[in-house]
Amino acid sequence: MKLVFSVICASLCLASTALAKQVKMDFDYEYAIVHGDETVISLKARAAERIDANELAHAMLAKVTITAKTRFGWGSVALRVDGVESESVRVTGNPDDFDNPLFTTFDRVAILSPAIGANSDWQLVLRGKSHDDFVLRRVVIEIDVPNPFVCTSQDVMMDGLCVHAIPMYAFYSMQTGDHFYSPDPVSPGGDYVLQGRAFALPVSSYQVNGVLPFYRLYNGSVQDHFYTADRVEMEKALEALHYGYEDTYQIFDVQKPGTIPLARFYNPATGDHLYKTDTNPVAGYSMEMNVGFVFP
Repeated sequence: MKLVFSVICASLCLASTALAKQVKMDFDYEYAIVHGDETVISLKARAAERIDANELAHAMLAKVTITAKTRFGWGSVALRVDGVESESVRVTGNPDDFDNPLFTTFDRVAILSPAIGANSDWQLVLRGKSHDDFVLRRVVIEIDVPNPFVCTSQDVMMDGLCVHAIPMYAFYSMQTGDHFYSPDPVSPGGDYVLQGRAFALPVSSYQVNGVLPFYRLYNGSVQDHFYTADRVEMEKALEALHYGYEDTYQIFDVQKPGTIPLARFYNPATGDHLYKTDTNPVAGYSMEMNVGFVFP
């Protein structure tokens, strides 16, 4: 199929945030029909036409909004980033107005990026059926790119980018034996008591090499908070161990200057996990592994 891109914004639409600037690009497609079961479009190649290569190397895809329609409503769209694919979203179909080129007959679908994905391709995946047609009319790409002018005294320069170090506070519940870690120094409730600052995690709204999502899960049956950067381990905990998802932070998976390992300990008697930046033994606990690297 033939795709024609034209920038609707006269220039890039920028909005400053604390750590990054947001870039919004609007591409208009020719009224072209997509046939077949799957069509993959490289969004990063389109962004490369408008963004400086150094900025794009560290940018993060935030959201993509498409204007499209299918003839019978069998088509769907998804984003694929870093090998991780978002849930597919069905695109409305109506055979009576499928051939009408007016925007009022199209469906507008927005999809959030399923992963950080700075150094891989960003792909728009269109799926139809062998007897259905899929029309793509417009694509809006929203990305975050680094802003080098907003470093503060709390930021650390890494790979030429400002990375914010956010403190994580440790809490302990005498009643449940659960250790809990949060960027909020206020107790989450119950009998959780603040033990102090435990470590600091990196925070960036754009991709830094060596930074991964750091997931926080909770199991109400054993009353344990569980933290991991391993997506497979997270999925196993959710599906087989009856944990529930609570939040996502960020952590280094490779050691950077100024960072130290974060060790995970486990108490088989209580089912509790403990996290700390040294490997000194704790009564009742055995060390499991280093889950990543953090700021002290």
